[in-house]
Amino acid sequence: MTEWPWIIHVGKRGYCVGSTRQETIHELLAEQARLGRSVCRLKCGDPCVFGRGGEEAQALAAAEIPFEIVPGVTSALGACAAAGIPLTHRDVGPMVALVTGHHDPDSANSPLDWPTLAKIPVVVFYMGVRHWARILERLREAGMPEETPVAFIESGSLPRQEVIIGTVGEISLFPGHAPAILVVGDVVNYREQFSQWLRTSEFPLEGVLA
Repeated sequence: MTEWPWIIHVGKRGYCVGSTRQETIHELLAEQARLGRSVCRLKCGDPCVFGRGGEEAQALAAAEIPFEIVPGVTSALGACAAAGIPLTHRDVGPMVALVTGHHDPDSANSPLDWPTLAKIPVVVFYMGVRHWARILERLREAGMPEETPVAFIESGSLPRQEVIIGTVGEISLFPGHAPAILVVGDVVNYREQFSQWLRTSEFPLEGVLA
């Protein structure tokens, strides 16, 4: 590449060989900025919600490189709205927890407090496709009722979006296709009420940068 601007692909795919190391991304950001270039680190969703935005900002600050953070719409907000699920509701959703599902739920290194999560009215798990079944088991074991509604939202807000509704006790219903989020709580019940009235934007999908 000889002309500027250009695109340097540094996308990540969990557990896949070839994903760019986070340290490499830090180095690239600093390297390109020191060449006097205006660099845009483009992310899906919001850069500071499970997007490593805080780590990258920390690296730039340590390198004394000025930067600006432009907020985005994280998938818990965008995917739930597109699926007809209000993330909060005065009657059943006064509190929301956004949780990483990346860690093995049974690992000693897992930072999650399952008894606490089981008491929160609405919990949204990111990046947990390979752990969906065990995540729901851990919530049930921690005291969450089996009949608690659950929504599995795949490719949220995109034309290929799929939504599967079930309960905490119906573990076998949930497939494992990323990108996806898992929404747990009574707010999921509103989808049935809204679905026949929910309008969705129809637009051609010409390409996806990932």
